[in-house]
Amino acid sequence: GYGAPAAYAAPAAGGQDHMASFEARDSSWGTAMPQLTGKEVGGGETDLTEAKVWGEGEVAQPYTTFNSCQFPKPIMASIFNLGFAAPTPIQAYCWPVSLQGRDVIGIAKTGSGKTLAFLLPPFTQFLGSRPGRGPSMLVMAPTRELACQIQ
Repeated sequence: GYGAPAAYAAPAAGGQDHMASFEARDSSWGTAMPQLTGKEVGGGETDLTEAKVWGEGEVAQPYTTFNSCQFPKPIMASIFNLGFAAPTPIQAYCWPVSLQGRDVIGIAKTGSGKTLAFLLPPFTQFLGSRPGRGPSMLVMAPTRELACQIQ
């Protein structure tokens, strides 16, 4: 089948989960924000009244403006040059969680900004890291259309 070999899919009996010790490379990503419990949130410049968020533990407060994101200057310049006014709801909720090194599952309609929601956090890490040998980031896309959009 597809995917990782069975040896990587789950820890051996009595063994350690190889992903359990994963931590974000830079714990200073994002901003310390007031925490919310898993509930609906609204307000800010981005309309979040229809967004629903659930999570284990604390759910980070969404970024409702691009200025609150504190992305590196090259990313911020591109955002403003492209004429974006405010993060979309999927971006507002995904970025603070992703920048904390946590996993995110986001479901949103076509054209909602999902691609930027999942790509800007790794670009932020990439811009803040030292050049190394070999690839620095791997982006996989499920369709040709999305691969062309990402490129």
